[in-house]
Amino acid sequence: MRSPTIFALEIIRYAESEFPNVKIKDKKKSLFMKAIYYLSFMWIWNRRFLEGYVTTIGKTIYYPSSSNRSGYPSHALLLHELAHVKQGKKLGILYPILYLFPQIFAIFALLALFHPAFLIFLAALAPWPAPFRARFEFQAYKLGILGEIVYADFDKLYWNHRLENIFTGWGYYRMCWDWSPYHRELENFYESMKGYRQELRRLLDENYSPSREEWNRLFSKLFETALPALF
Repeated sequence: MRSPTIFALEIIRYAESEFPNVKIKDKKKSLFMKAIYYLSFMWIWNRRFLEGYVTTIGKTIYYPSSSNRSGYPSHALLLHELAHVKQGKKLGILYPILYLFPQIFAIFALLALFHPAFLIFLAALAPWPAPFRARFEFQAYKLGILGEIVYADFDKLYWNHRLENIFTGWGYYRMCWDWSPYHRELENFYESMKGYRQELRRLLDENYSPSREEWNRLFSKLFETALPALF
């Protein structure tokens, strides 16, 4: 079977056709990412943001490339981040609002300049559950997991434990307090993705030369299946 690097390049080619303006930038060199890091006080609660996390905003994927010798995100990370690009494309301006809910309400605290009662909105800055953020990330992680299990078996216990730690931890600001609903969904995930796993392995077979149309058709079906309507 062809290497993960070849798989990543096929994903990049699909992204270039599906999202013509998609860009991959070095996160550690981005002044924008550094501004987010310091202004949101992540240097207190998520110090690995600049070096340990890939971030997608709009059609730009900010990636700490120094952690990957090829300079490109791995195939699994690409699938995950392109899921966010797709989500943003489908929901438009509603996507960042929902992703930042409920903490986004803290912006109304600025109205305390006119009346101190608005300071109550500072309570939104607490690590309250963020259901939309958790749903967006779960959809993206499912695609990333599919990328991983193309080359390995699906270890339910490993992925359940890993995702529970991610979703309930500080990396995403404690976005999920109750992991159990996602645990049940993850149990059913592999069965629903078996066909796509087999098809991806077929296209990556070294004895087969798939066309660009075959890759694009499969990726389009995959994204539509893994990213159902949020509402």
